[in-house]
Amino acid sequence: MQQKILDLTQKLMKIESISHTQDECHFEEELLGIIQQWDYFKEHPQYCGMQEIEEDTLHRKNVYALVKGKEDQTLIMINHHDVVSLHAYGSLQEVAYDSDALKKALLEEDVEEEVKRDILSNEWLFGRGSCDMKGGMAAEMVLLEEYAKHPGNVNLLFVSVCDEETYSKGMRHAQTLLAQLKEAYGLNYVFAINPEPSAHVGRGHVGSFGSIGKCLAMLHVAGIPSHISAIENSINPISLLSEITRLIECSEDFVDTYIKEKTTPPVFNYFRDSKDVYDYSVAHYASACCSVMMFDSSLEDVIRKLKEKCQKGIDYYHERQQLKMKECKRHYHQRDIAIYTFDELKKICAEKGVLPEMKLDEKFLFEGSRYIEKCLENVPEIQPCVVITFIPPYYPSILSSRINHERVDQIAMQVDQVLRQENLHLQKEFYFQGVSDGSYLRKFDHRDLKYLMFDEKEYYLDHQLKEDIPVLLCGPWGKDLHLRSERVNIHSLCTTTYSILETILNAFQ
Repeated sequence: MQQKILDLTQKLMKIESISHTQDECHFEEELLGIIQQWDYFKEHPQYCGMQEIEEDTLHRKNVYALVKGKEDQTLIMINHHDVVSLHAYGSLQEVAYDSDALKKALLEEDVEEEVKRDILSNEWLFGRGSCDMKGGMAAEMVLLEEYAKHPGNVNLLFVSVCDEETYSKGMRHAQTLLAQLKEAYGLNYVFAINPEPSAHVGRGHVGSFGSIGKCLAMLHVAGIPSHISAIENSINPISLLSEITRLIECSEDFVDTYIKEKTTPPVFNYFRDSKDVYDYSVAHYASACCSVMMFDSSLEDVIRKLKEKCQKGIDYYHERQQLKMKECKRHYHQRDIAIYTFDELKKICAEKGVLPEMKLDEKFLFEGSRYIEKCLENVPEIQPCVVITFIPPYYPSILSSRINHERVDQIAMQVDQVLRQENLHLQKEFYFQGVSDGSYLRKFDHRDLKYLMFDEKEYYLDHQLKEDIPVLLCGPWGKDLHLRSERVNIHSLCTTTYSILETILNAFQ
């Protein structure tokens, strides 16, 4: 079994599937082709197939396969088949999918001592996708094939989604797939396992019974432009936004705590003005985006905190401008600066009959910023101002113990028993902090919609999933995800991970 998992992992790695490219489509065809060759699906072809992603320019698909049991209880095995780009490999891109060739090439370069030790140990499989996450996918596929030979009581559903590394379009559409399969075959989803790579903390093998929430907040500032020689007459959106971002970046006010776990504080990963070319004027608009992580905070909570920081930033901006202009013997023309949510801005435009049509594509950052500017251009009387909204990607948080505490405790105990046979133990986490597709195994909160710069159709936040499904994120021991030294421990993948998957399956028999 171990060699079968290792061979399949290497086979899957060599089928390219870089995220948000046509490669994903080719991989999907190859993956389904492998599954369709198994005897079970030759006899039951209706139980496997592909779900097309609606309005996807690349025409990507999710791949699924169901082994029917005697009862309605259903265990879901989730994975994603896209991988990140090869840019990190630089001149080694040609061997990025070939573990042996890559290890040899890395040894000829200046790599970290830990990487060198792992190469020389022959205990690690290197290459793009080895760890994240074609290894976990291979382990699931081998278990599915073995279970299909002698199905038991439980249904076993394999779902491989696209686009996880970008906007999670695949998993958002998989909500519809899960609802359709549930209705078609009378399935009762009792648990989901996602073998994303796990870290080791000492002898602890990390398993996460939940997944952190994440929102991408956009702050859009409309200033008052002027020629740079008359700076005292302007409201500089770049300077104002800088004051606001300084107050928000890494602020503990946004940190959620659950038991002993804390979310990462907010960090900005986008900041620019609206100019296409340089000129001698102060910019009119500037926007910035920051990632805010959540356990229990709602979007309403985040909006409230953002408003408080924006108001404080506005106050600081006025104070600083007054002081600086006074030092320069100039008179600062102070103006009131209002703060609006995106929903409030839309209502102002709608009441005046000047709300522009909104059609967002996948360039949410640029399209979202431009749409706000169109709205503001139609209501210049409310400027200067700050507009707060959220753009994709958006991930709700999920905590399995709140869905079924007894089941989580049972699974945790059994996984720990497996790990103790390897002289390890389960390092239990409540939340996976890396952001995952597990977020979409819960019902969507309609109350959040008014804060989002898209509706459920544009972003495909499907509401067909009528239940929350407890999930465990626990896979093989991996290192250096997304880097050129990405690797997975062979024993952890081929023995430990497979045993964990098999144990969870047997728990429902």
